[in-house]
Amino acid sequence: MRSDSEALEINIDKTPPLLADDDELIFPPDVISNGVTDRYLKEHGELTAQVPPYLGADVGDTVSWYWSDSPVGKQLVDRLTLTKAEVGMPLHVKIPADFILQLSDGLRFARYEVQDRAGTALQRSLAVALHAAVTPPPRQLPPPFVRQASGSDYFSDLLPADAVAGATLTIPASASLEPDDQVTVFWGEPGATGAYQTDTPISPGSREYTVPARYIAMNLNSRIPLHYQVKAYDGQLHDSAPHQVSIGRLHGLPLIHSDAIRDNQLNLAKLGAQAAFSLPGWQFMDAGQFITVYIEGVKRGAIDQKITLPVVTDMAVPGAVTELAVGSVTKSALQALEVDYQFYVRVKVSFDDKRTWVEFPMITPTLIDQP
Repeated sequence: MRSDSEALEINIDKTPPLLADDDELIFPPDVISNGVTDRYLKEHGELTAQVPPYLGADVGDTVSWYWSDSPVGKQLVDRLTLTKAEVGMPLHVKIPADFILQLSDGLRFARYEVQDRAGTALQRSLAVALHAAVTPPPRQLPPPFVRQASGSDYFSDLLPADAVAGATLTIPASASLEPDDQVTVFWGEPGATGAYQTDTPISPGSREYTVPARYIAMNLNSRIPLHYQVKAYDGQLHDSAPHQVSIGRLHGLPLIHSDAIRDNQLNLAKLGAQAAFSLPGWQFMDAGQFITVYIEGVKRGAIDQKITLPVVTDMAVPGAVTELAVGSVTKSALQALEVDYQFYVRVKVSFDDKRTWVEFPMITPTLIDQP
């Protein structure tokens, strides 16, 4: 005897999903305006877009998305099968940075396709055209220059008299700088005596930086390199082309003097216990400098022999003053010099922690012994 089962109703879906009228992928406004840049990818790691809601979305739908060099390109990024939790929720797709970098720069097209589980006709969206500029542009960082100096882009000369109040290290307007770049300027070889660096411009947003006068003085009569370094948003460091500046010698330096010397003579007979010396202030005078003063003459009774009498040795300069007392020489010490002969009072100052010395003008009085 034959028995029939109950009927099983099967619904065959022949209606494909219906994409929205504006079916293009929805990208962030800044990507639409500026394109996909190296900076954007480094900050976000990927490019995200939203799939516009479409009619007939259901569990099992497959969404595939593409990043290509043509509107109908087949460079598949990835595909997603909708779950129950995703149906009716905003759907976002992601294009990894590595995938975008593979296609490099140029006009690129992003689109997606939807196909339901029943295998109805494939639904294709229109492609969105985006400009990709993912190759970091080369940094144009020409050498800096000193506003008070004269010369070319790569070499210049600075007269100390033009920088008594300091120098202005300037980054050219043609340098490729971004608003959030961290810029540091370097005066001299980093770590060397007399080197200076700063990341604080004269005013916010300015490309000019002040180099204090003491660092001019510490590099007198020498050539030093200048450059600047840019730290970009991604932590990358970029160094500018170097500039060499030659700093000249000091001129117009003061003469040392002593009340014991009159009419260019020092009279032992009229000298008290000692001869005291002082020196007027000079350009770039500052704390941290050192001064040495000494007398050179010939030995009494043996003029073929030279003797040296120290006045002061490596004395620390206290700061900028009008007149600086620099020590004395006792009468008994001066009596070792031959009378009626000139002697030299020599002065030298170090502006760079005793690494080098600048000779000041000397005086050449005559020693006499006349009541």
